[in-house]
Amino acid sequence: MEWKKAKWLVIAFLFAVNLFLSLNIADKYSKAQRTADGELSDALSLTSSLPGFTKDAFSVLPLYVYSFSSRRSVSAEHALARSLLNGEPECSEAGGGVTIYQIDEHRITFRRGGYTEGFTAAQDGGVKRLSSLLKQAGIKNTVQNDGIVFSYRGMTISNAGLSVRTENDSFSFSGMIPVSEGWTRNERSLSRGELILALANHVKEGGLGELKKVSVSYRLTSSGTQDAALIPIITAECENGALIMSMTDKTLIYSGN
Repeated sequence: MEWKKAKWLVIAFLFAVNLFLSLNIADKYSKAQRTADGELSDALSLTSSLPGFTKDAFSVLPLYVYSFSSRRSVSAEHALARSLLNGEPECSEAGGGVTIYQIDEHRITFRRGGYTEGFTAAQDGGVKRLSSLLKQAGIKNTVQNDGIVFSYRGMTISNAGLSVRTENDSFSFSGMIPVSEGWTRNERSLSRGELILALANHVKEGGLGELKKVSVSYRLTSSGTQDAALIPIITAECENGALIMSMTDKTLIYSGN
């Protein structure tokens, strides 16, 4: 009887500790949310004179999002090439970070930053089959207009995708694929308020006029032949052009018509 009573006391204690920690985490999140909402309201108030800078326009902005990085993975590229070529390929290095996998006349070429070219035997199911093979390799994607687009953690990778062409009994495709054995979380994005103020400044300086649409996505980049990074970005479509800005450091990536 004493043991049963002690056991229930331990269970009750652990339950109480777990409840306390859960409430503490919820309270911290609630405070962070209120602070972020206050910054958002302040930023919208400061930019209210700019056409299109409304709360609805920025409803797509997440509270926070992170950048990710990865080292280039020979094993991941090899596994993907083996799957797409439907067999064990020969591997050769062409220099400058270029790796070629080949079976007879069919081949897959991987370059820096995820850029990939392929020429493979056609398979039943066409582009959908190619999409399925990529998903089996852990690379999330969807088929759009006879091409393939990629995503990570629910966000589209705006500059990654495959253009696919069917040629008789073969496929040829090219584009950027986020090949990785795993992504490491890095910098957190700036607050929504900071991003809106920075965006307003870029829009004014660029003379882009009324803000029409805001979207968020990832951008696949690399600084060398053996690394890759996913950077969260804001794309602002305006009356007189568009701009792309990093969400981690406000760097202007593109601005123009």
